[in-house]
Amino acid sequence: MSAGNAEVLLVDGYNAIHCTPGLKAALERRGPQAAREALLAQLNARYRGTPYRVIVVFDGDGDVETTETPRRSPCRIVYTRHDESADAAIARMAARERAAGRSLCVITDDHAVRGAVADVGGRHTAVGEHHRQLNAPDRNRRKLAQTRAYIRRKLDGKAVE
Repeated sequence: MSAGNAEVLLVDGYNAIHCTPGLKAALERRGPQAAREALLAQLNARYRGTPYRVIVVFDGDGDVETTETPRRSPCRIVYTRHDESADAAIARMAARERAAGRSLCVITDDHAVRGAVADVGGRHTAVGEHHRQLNAPDRNRRKLAQTRAYIRRKLDGKAVE
């Protein structure tokens, strides 16, 4: 997949925070800024150096929509206007990305958002499934763990004989 055809990931920011136990705990203990930073740290760690374009959308309270693009981050952060929900902004952005011919996936557990994205031809992934993918070991680490487990089983079997 070339950078021009990179898949767009639209992340329903507060939905992801509320549906992920560690992020929800950060929200409750340290506040919304800490929870947003924790979510962005996870996304940066996973998607830096990949062809994915990640857009994280949060409900905002300003008169205009604001966008931040942190340095060396694959993420663009969007805060909606006070009179537009993140859900509506995600539906609008999904329609725009699909009209431009880009493939996209929304990360949310909100059924209305999933439906709006599906209506324009996008896919969706549940927050919990995406969180498991974020924290899954890469292929090499997974193979190493499988090999170690196999060797342990073999050694344990010989010790019993």
